Amino acid sequence: MPFTKGDPNINRQGRPKGKTLKEFAREMLMSMSDEEKVEYMSKLPKEIVWKMAEGMPDTKTDVTSDGKPIIVLSAEIATKHAITHSTESDS
Repeated sequence: MPFTKGDPNINRQGRPKGKTLKEFAREMLMSMSDEEKVEYMSKLPKEIVWKMAEGMPDTKTDVTSDGKPIIVLSAEIATKHAITHSTESDS
């Protein structure tokens, strides 16, 4: 059954009240003393500490189609298409 915009059966209560885990973790880390932060970070892999300091590397993938739809074939359809084309070119 597909969802439709404005469907009253979807998420009636909205987002749960209270802090998200991200908000909770951020507040916990922000409330630590410098000494507590040093101790906490000493238990993390250096790569994680670096990413916390510098931010995650850019991972955006730009896929453009000049406004045309992008068609994604299932493996089954793609295989059938490849077989059809290979037999047509053999004749």
